[in-house]
Amino acid sequence: MFFRKCLVYIKHRWLAGAGGNFLLKVSLILAAAIIASIFLDVMSAFTLLWNFARAVLVVIQAPLFFTIGYCVVLSYGRMKLTEENYEPIREKHSLIVRRRAAVIAGSFVVLVALILGQNAVYTIISSILVACVIGIFAFIRPTQQELLMLEVGVADPRDYDINLKIEKIKSERAKKLREVEENKEENLLSKLKHSI
Repeated sequence: MFFRKCLVYIKHRWLAGAGGNFLLKVSLILAAAIIASIFLDVMSAFTLLWNFARAVLVVIQAPLFFTIGYCVVLSYGRMKLTEENYEPIREKHSLIVRRRAAVIAGSFVVLVALILGQNAVYTIISSILVACVIGIFAFIRPTQQELLMLEVGVADPRDYDINLKIEKIKSERAKKLREVEENKEENLLSKLKHSI
């Protein structure tokens, strides 16, 4: 609920006409935090005390990175609304599909986090990774319609469409494989006839 309120707040601030000023304030705070994090990573050792300071900076920076990214997505969505067939990504893909995509994206984030070394941009990259995790949660949160379907126990029709597409692709592949096998058999028979 708190997360949704934060998203609504960002959306209202960005789309209410004062978006430029809002984004400027966020960018200035983020720039100050980035300078502080670079200074900390360059000048301080990776000990328990300094790592706690880095964690504090990550907690500050990650939501700011996410806010800027979310504003970019909102701007893109508003720009694309003029197109006739445009459909927002959360409305285009079902909850199950979004969750599957989130698992892949989350695995990539974990992989980057595991190979991330201690360097001058350690805190910045950590903040970006946490912002990506926030973005993943924003992406997979259910819409009101999806919550209603989950409550009632009704299957999402978008999943049915995807299953149909998958079955169609499978049948096309099977057909192509059969054709390849038949061509192989015909070629083999023709070679045998010529050899006789």
